[in-house]
Amino acid sequence: MTQWEVVVGLIVLLFLQVLAQFRSHGRTQWPVPYRRFDHRPDVDSYCEALYPFCPTGDRDGRITCSQIPEVYAPFWCNQGAACFFDGIDDLHWSQNGTLEKIGEITGDQFNDLAQWIQKDNETGIYYETWSVHSDPGLNATVWFESYDCSQFVHRTYKKLTELGAKLSSRSQTNYTKIYLYSGEPTYLGNDSAIFGQPALKNLAEDIRGFYHTFRPHQSFTDFAISLLEAYKKTERKSMCLFKETHLD
Repeated sequence: MTQWEVVVGLIVLLFLQVLAQFRSHGRTQWPVPYRRFDHRPDVDSYCEALYPFCPTGDRDGRITCSQIPEVYAPFWCNQGAACFFDGIDDLHWSQNGTLEKIGEITGDQFNDLAQWIQKDNETGIYYETWSVHSDPGLNATVWFESYDCSQFVHRTYKKLTELGAKLSSRSQTNYTKIYLYSGEPTYLGNDSAIFGQPALKNLAEDIRGFYHTFRPHQSFTDFAISLLEAYKKTERKSMCLFKETHLD
C-alpha cells in the first residue's frame, strides 16, 4: 500500500472530524483551521509497518496508516515512520540536491528550536496532503489548507526568525503543491454518531466499505485484488486534481 492510497483513505474521516469542531449556527468556518491536540496518541503494535521504507537509515518501525481491526468504526493508527541518519550526508545532498548554509544560530536558539519542534510534532498529529478549493480561480473559496512537509519547513523558518536567527539564501526553494477541487464539504456526523446510531447504519457501512480496500496485513493475492478494486472505484469517480510546482 502506498502512502498516496493511505492518505486518500484518511481524508474522509479527517474531514468529518475537523468539520465537527468549527460549526456555528449551521455554518462552517472556511477554511477549517488546523486542529492542534494536547498530545500524540500512544503507539499500537498493530500498526507496525510490514514493508518499511528506510534504504540507508535506521527505521523506527512505524508508519502512518488507516487500519480496520475487529472494531466497528475504522481505526486510524496515526503513527509516522521516521528514518535516522548519522549526521548530514554531504555527498548525497551535493549529488541529489542543494546543500547551502543559510544562517547561524546560538546554542540557546538551537535548544529553543529543538523544544519547539518536539511540541509541534506532539500537537500536530494529522497530515493534510491537499489544499482543497472550490475551483481553480483566483477568488476560489478555500475549504482546507494543506498541512504537509513543505509547511513544516515554512513554520521552522518562521520560528528561527522569531528566535532571532538571520537567514539568507541564494537558492530558490522548490516544492510541489497539490490542489483538490470540490464542492462545499458536507458535515455528516462524528464517530459516535455515525457508528453508534442504527439510523446511520448505511452511511457507516459505506465508510467501512471504502476503508476495506486499504486494510493491512493482507496476503499478496488479497492485496492485488484490493488494488484492482480500488482502481476500478477510482476510475468511476469524477475528480479534478491539479499538481503545480511552486518556486519560493
